[in-house]
Amino acid sequence: MSCTGYYDYDEAYVPEFPGFDGFKGQRIHPQFWPEDVDYTGKNVVIIGSGATAITLVPAMAADAAHVTMLQRTPSYYFIYPDLQKLEKVIGALNKVLPAPWVSAGMRVLYIAMQRALYKSSRRWPNMMRKFFLSRVKKRLGKGIDMRHFTPNYMPWDQRLCIVPGGDLFQALKSGKASVVTDEIASFTEDGVLLKSGLVLDADIVVTATGFKLKTSGISSFDSFASFER
Repeated sequence: MSCTGYYDYDEAYVPEFPGFDGFKGQRIHPQFWPEDVDYTGKNVVIIGSGATAITLVPAMAADAAHVTMLQRTPSYYFIYPDLQKLEKVIGALNKVLPAPWVSAGMRVLYIAMQRALYKSSRRWPNMMRKFFLSRVKKRLGKGIDMRHFTPNYMPWDQRLCIVPGGDLFQALKSGKASVVTDEIASFTEDGVLLKSGLVLDADIVVTATGFKLKTSGISSFDSFASFER
């Protein structure tokens, strides 16, 4: 069984945005991140709302002037425990138990939690929808526009995004980052013009838009789909 993925990681997928070539700022795809990129004090627009985008927002917000996550549609988020606290727990367990036991136990715990989230979302979608949205609202507090965090589909109709320690929401609450839900009309020399008429000024645009599908090695879509089922 070959489980080597189905995306071409050597070739990024970037939609054909009108006017993109005329944008004078820096354009970056996360897969080909420049080692010398400096976003200190700059306005950054991250296009996308998946796992890569929500990880980049808090990572860049501390040093950038402002980071805007531009999404076409919202995603569901699940807040994992703070990784530093989790590492302390694992370190304490390693002192009293054999390391292979701890590793195996954590693996079982993660798999069980992910399985429970998936099965619950498929069996009780309305209940899980309220659960996910309530946790986001609790993290962001009063006055938040939940339109940016309320998908128009049920949980796990698309992939769930993990937010380690709630760092995305901390960045949003700090005012150093924001979320805009809209579609791109065109790029300008200095930013992004949205279909609503809003213009996002940008020194750097990060296209967290994924990869091209790699179909080599797949004999037919039917065989691939049947394998997935």
